[in-house]
Amino acid sequence: MPNANILVADDEKSIRLTIKQALSTQGHDIRVAVDGSTALEQLKKAPADLLLLDIQMPGMDGIEVLQAAMEQQPSLKVIMVSAHGSIDNAVDAMKLGAVDYLQKPFTPTELRETVDRVLNQEAMDS
Repeated sequence: MPNANILVADDEKSIRLTIKQALSTQGHDIRVAVDGSTALEQLKKAPADLLLLDIQMPGMDGIEVLQAAMEQQPSLKVIMVSAHGSIDNAVDAMKLGAVDYLQKPFTPTELRETVDRVLNQEAMDS
């Protein structure tokens, strides 16, 4: 899916910038949010094709944001991102609708491959 609308929700500025740079080169439209509530506000204003969502954020954590985002936009594809990953977190996120899980630190190549796989899966499903 070329030119996907991707929202990145992560409280770490360096991660937001890395993701934006890595995915912008592929022609995607990248928006960023510094926390979960900002991400949900952005989704209300403009739906996204994909949400890259950090699990550990101040205020609303990623699991809470995932639940609210899926209620708001059921067709949204979500990739959970975490440096504090555990199998339990991944399983919980998948049960709530996340389609993939990316462990920090990741390389730009790993990120692009994961995003491409998720977006291409969406294209094959439709």
